[in-house]
Amino acid sequence: MGSLFKEVSMRPSCNQFINNADGRKLSFAEYGQLSGKPVFTFHGAPGNRFQLLGTHFAAEELGIRLIVADRPGYGSSDYYSARELCDWPADVEAIADFLGIERFGVWGISAGGPHALATAALLPDRVSRVALAASVAPRTHMEATASAQELKTIENVSARKIKWTANSWIALRQLASVVPWPIARLFINTANRQLMDDKEFRATRSIERNEFGKRSAEALAQDFSILMAPWGFELSEVSQEVTIWHGTADTLVKPQHGELLSKLLPNSSYHKVDGVGHLVAGSLYSDMLMAAAETSNSLRA
Repeated sequence: MGSLFKEVSMRPSCNQFINNADGRKLSFAEYGQLSGKPVFTFHGAPGNRFQLLGTHFAAEELGIRLIVADRPGYGSSDYYSARELCDWPADVEAIADFLGIERFGVWGISAGGPHALATAALLPDRVSRVALAASVAPRTHMEATASAQELKTIENVSARKIKWTANSWIALRQLASVVPWPIARLFINTANRQLMDDKEFRATRSIERNEFGKRSAEALAQDFSILMAPWGFELSEVSQEVTIWHGTADTLVKPQHGELLSKLLPNSSYHKVDGVGHLVAGSLYSDMLMAAAETSNSLRA
């Protein structure tokens, strides 16, 4: 199966690009059934369009057309230093226009969650439904419920520390690809280990790592900074139905994020997944795809 995913990753449909209004290149992939219900999926950080490669055959069976774009600086999309969270919906809209898609669902994973919410808030006439997996919540709201120690930790995050962390994450991801699996698995969170033991899952993550470009660390640091800053919209502006999943054993984005989002989003349902870590999307992506795609079946004539 790993070789099949490699074959899929080399298809023209998985290596498309457009130039948006300001001339930047946006790269994206399409998985699943190209005549199916469209869902735009936003990868985590770090990541790129191949992070969702493993969903191809499931999306195909479910009749879903999955579009995954590289955010600026990731994969083959051009980096730009002035990016803000609310810039992303315009990039999504440019790709949707290029593909002739009028209405679509959105699915955000981890750092992709806020990008999904921004797209829903700023493109209310085009986004039909929202699915979130282990999504980050706004810093301003997390601070309101944080302990004194947690507030001190947040306040001590500097631009320099963000950049150092980003470079370290990328280096560790690359190192993991050359360490024998029996050794590497010892350093993986127990809650994520079962999924990472799947050879097919590891094969797709290897393809993803191969697409980490020279600007991936900068893009990751930018994602961190963007998500810690004010988002530029209110969660109350997200009128669509939002389905949220969060693992109770998630140590990277703690379950409080999912619980807070479920309280602040006006039309949401929350699924607490017991014993599962940050990779909750990997074990439930069919459910998440269906939640995002349920009513996204309108194509432009």
